Amino acid sequence: MSFLHWPTQLHLPPPSSVFAQSLCHRIPTYHPNDVHEPQLALILTEKIKESSDGNSQVFRAKWQIGGSESRNESETASVLGIPGSTVICKVGYGERRVRSLIKEATFYEKLVDIQGSCIPRIVGFFVGEVNPEEGRTAVLVMQDCGDALWKDLKKYSLDIRMAAVRSLMRVHHYGVRHRDFEERNLVLNENDDESVSITLVDFGMSEDHAPPCCPRSQVISIGGIAPTPDNFGCYELYNACVAAGIWKPLEFAFMGSTVPTNWALGTREELMKRVRDELDAKRMCLAWNEDEIEEYMPMECEEIMNELAQWDKDNDGLKELLLLSTTQ
Repeated sequence: MSFLHWPTQLHLPPPSSVFAQSLCHRIPTYHPNDVHEPQLALILTEKIKESSDGNSQVFRAKWQIGGSESRNESETASVLGIPGSTVICKVGYGERRVRSLIKEATFYEKLVDIQGSCIPRIVGFFVGEVNPEEGRTAVLVMQDCGDALWKDLKKYSLDIRMAAVRSLMRVHHYGVRHRDFEERNLVLNENDDESVSITLVDFGMSEDHAPPCCPRSQVISIGGIAPTPDNFGCYELYNACVAAGIWKPLEFAFMGSTVPTNWALGTREELMKRVRDELDAKRMCLAWNEDEIEEYMPMECEEIMNELAQWDKDNDGLKELLLLSTTQ
C-alpha cells in the first residue's frame, strides 16, 4: 500500500529527517490494491483557497517520490506522469468533506481518458485518520495546470473562449455534467505550439449526464444568433456558450418588450418597419401610447443597431465558424 506524507503546516522541509517526519501524517491511498500509486512526500508552498468553515482547502505543493531528494525533476515527473515540479492538493477534513472528495475522485476516474488534456491528471487519492477527534482526512493530488481565469470569460480572446467550451463539450461527451462552469474553475494553458487550451477543474458538484452522452441537438455556430435553450438541448453547455459570448444575443430589450435579433440584421429603417408591422397586426403589445411609440421607437431601434455593431466589432466581425466535433 502506498502512503502520502502529509505535512502539518506550510513550508516544512521534506520528510528526509526524523524531525521532519515527526511533523508529517502518513495517509494511506484510497485504493489499497493499486500498486501503481507512488509514495508521495509534499512541501506545501501556497494555500490557494479555503472554505469558510476551514474544512476544505486547496494547496500548491512541491513533491518528491518517497521523500527522496536523489531523483531529479524529469525522473520524478516520469513516475507521476505529469509535467513540472508542483502539484495541487485538494483537502477535506471531516466525514462530509471526505465523502464529497470521494465523489469528486470518482468523476475524475470516470474521465480518465481525458485527464491531462482538458482536465487535470490525478496523481493519487489518499484517505485516512490523522486526528481521532476530527475524523478522516482526504487529499486529492493532481497535476498543477496553472492559475484560473481572473476576468469574465467573454472578455478573453475567441480562441480562449472556444477552448473553454470545447473542454466542457469533451466532459459532456464522457457522460459527466460539471455543474460549476465558472471562471474560477477554468485554467488557461499556453502550449508549446503557441496554441491555448483550457483545463476544467473542480468536479465537486458534478453529476452523471442523462442521457449518458450530452443531449445537445445542434451544432454550435460561432458568431450566429443564439438558439433557444429548449431547441439546443443541453442547458449547461448552452449557458457556457452564453458566458463565452460566442453567439449574438437571441433578442434585444425594446421599450419594455423584446425583439428578435434577426429583425435587426438589416438597416435601422427595416427594423422600424418590422416593429411597426407587428404593432399594427397587434402581435406585439407595448404599454406605451402612440405618441410615445413615435417618439422613442427610432432611438430604441438605433440603440439595438449600435449594440449589434459593437458585438461584431468586439468579435472581429465573426462569420459562421463551426465547432464540428465534440472531441476536438
